[in-house]
Amino acid sequence: MTARDLEALRHLAEGRSTAGIAAAMSISTNTVRTRIRRLQDLLGAPARDQVVARARARGLV
Repeated sequence: MTARDLEALRHLAEGRSTAGIAAAMSISTNTVRTRIRRLQDLLGAPARDQVVARARARGLV
């Protein structure tokens, strides 16, 4: 997991929307969606809320 993946994960855990994450990270919404799909794959989570739950369980956020 890259530093930018972790940054996106932190924003996701804060409850930000795709557009909010994009604005905070100065990237496009498509890039945010790609990062979230990558996080889903890495954590084996089928949904955004489960990404956050699994990340918290592993101490990533």
